[in-house]
Amino acid sequence: MYTGNRRLNVFYTVANTNSFTRAAKILHMTQPAVSSQIQRFEEYYGMRLFHRNHDGVVLTDTGRMAYSYAERVVRLLNELDYKLRRIDDDNRHLRLGATSDTIIFFVKAFLNGFITNNPNVKVRMNIYDDEKIFFKLGDQSIDLAVTMKIKNNRNISVERSWQIPLSVIIPRDHPLEKRECITVDQLLGYPIVCRGSAEDAFSIIASHVEENFNRNALDIIDNLGSLETVTAAVQAGMGIGIIPEIEGKGLQQNPELTVRRIDPPIMLGYHLIRDTRYSRHESVHALLKHVDCNFTA
Repeated sequence: MYTGNRRLNVFYTVANTNSFTRAAKILHMTQPAVSSQIQRFEEYYGMRLFHRNHDGVVLTDTGRMAYSYAERVVRLLNELDYKLRRIDDDNRHLRLGATSDTIIFFVKAFLNGFITNNPNVKVRMNIYDDEKIFFKLGDQSIDLAVTMKIKNNRNISVERSWQIPLSVIIPRDHPLEKRECITVDQLLGYPIVCRGSAEDAFSIIASHVEENFNRNALDIIDNLGSLETVTAAVQAGMGIGIIPEIEGKGLQQNPELTVRRIDPPIMLGYHLIRDTRYSRHESVHALLKHVDCNFTA
């Protein structure tokens, strides 16, 4: 993001997040520093731009008018910064973003073979949380991103979407090992190990069982983070794992684990997104073409 006008950037980020704390995290500033910048911005014009309340901040009528101009100014400055910095190498660099939940999917589904077939394109990959990834698209820090959550943002375009089935991983000699596929009902009574939060896992699984399903029947161990941690937990006997099928394919040769389908399938949505305010350069087109030709969910 262009940083020549710090107060403008702070105002723009606070307005987008409705929070001094979240804006501070994105801008790598302290919360008091963000609050001070906003206070000075308001004092300079002699008017209130935000209403403060216990839930955060919201724009005043004057603040909304100021934001409409700030949004255009930030976009134009970002475009200028982008063009000047990358005028010679736009088509030789591809900057990608993913969340911790989508990074393996991104690498296996999209980059497999792409780098070999496009040796002149330098690929950079970074991991962000769900909220920050949209800001990175907006300030042109990244060209494309994969996420499982779609934000209501008029500037964000979903370029491609896929529905990937979930798989179950169980240790050898588990009571469910002899089944070719496993139903959701059969998961009940066993501790479930997952990568994301327990609330996300519950919402995905519970949507596939009866309405009168008791959520207390689900024993979910959450926030284990990586695929490696989940598989280690399953091997240690902590429970059975639920992971995207594309990640489970790499575990087929593990002698201590068994991978099984869930029937009926439980699907997980992945979305490839970009910011429509900026044109797609040649390396972005090349990746999209590669994905269309080589990956089928």
